[in-house]
Amino acid sequence: MAQRDSVSVERGNLLIKFLKPGKSTYLVTSANAKTGAVTQISVWNRETRFEKKEGRDVVLVKQMRYYADTVNNKFVYTLSDRGNLRTIYDYTKRLRSGTEAFNYLPGGIVGADTVDHNMKTGFALGFKDFPFCFEMDLETLALLPIKKVGQQLAINFYHPGGQIPPQYYPVEVLSEEDFLGPNGVKIKCWKIKLQYDTDSFDYSWISKEGHELLKLEGHYPGIIFTKLKTITHFQ
Repeated sequence: MAQRDSVSVERGNLLIKFLKPGKSTYLVTSANAKTGAVTQISVWNRETRFEKKEGRDVVLVKQMRYYADTVNNKFVYTLSDRGNLRTIYDYTKRLRSGTEAFNYLPGGIVGADTVDHNMKTGFALGFKDFPFCFEMDLETLALLPIKKVGQQLAINFYHPGGQIPPQYYPVEVLSEEDFLGPNGVKIKCWKIKLQYDTDSFDYSWISKEGHELLKLEGHYPGIIFTKLKTITHFQ
């Protein structure tokens, strides 16, 4: 990672000025990597709000993910510092798997013991370098400080309550591309690649002007996972 520009909470080098309050919808599909057959379709609604809590400027992102089987529907609530997207609180609820809630402290993350039926009560993990929350990957990646094709970055991510510890994932700016939007409108985008491991990576298309993540295409063993933005309503 020494050759890369590190993006982290502590460095405060996300382009926060491009984060906007409003609502968006993503069409999400999973497909067989060999045949292209779609195996799952879902719709993810996301809402970003700017609020003030206890005198602190915060960003609230609410998500509702709808699946064909309603027991898989998932509600996600993430509260972050508005200045650098440092996570303060994260809450998820799914009928199939229950409730998970976390408080983020200066030195790590703990299960929220005041939340009823929290399956992660007693969970604790320390941080040496505060990570971004994977539940907000679409918002966070859109704010990367991209400057040119060929740029090498690394971003510190962690999924709340996950067994994989926080780590820096390499990001490469691959190209500038025209992304075909609604009504055939061409949107100038950066195409980036986020590498998880040897066999797993994401491509993302981020608009150059507004820093919106318009499409994410995940490549994993046997699966192609796509998130396509279909609707945006800024406030």
